[in-house]
Amino acid sequence: MTIDLDALEAAVAEGEKKNFFVAPIVKELISELRELRSMRRADNEDIARAYDFARDKGQALERAAVVAWLDAQLPDIDFCEGCGQRGTTVDRIAADIERGEHRREEEP
Repeated sequence: MTIDLDALEAAVAEGEKKNFFVAPIVKELISELRELRSMRRADNEDIARAYDFARDKGQALERAAVVAWLDAQLPDIDFCEGCGQRGTTVDRIAADIERGEHRREEEP
């Protein structure tokens, strides 16, 4: 159950109009509860950002690992002896993997 702080404050104000007063600590508790609730929302947003960052970082690391594996497995395919670089086929495949193109159909 969540306490409706607006309704509680309204009830306190209505009571004060009728000369029914609450202890000052009640108003302090309402204020502190509002502050704690706002902090909880901020914490949840921070957690969501951290999750998104970790997910994206994990995807980038996995893609880098796949490209490194491909390089190790296919060292001589399309390799230019003269320039010492990968040729176009492996380079294109690696670039596609680094961009995540190989997984696009799996995304919602």
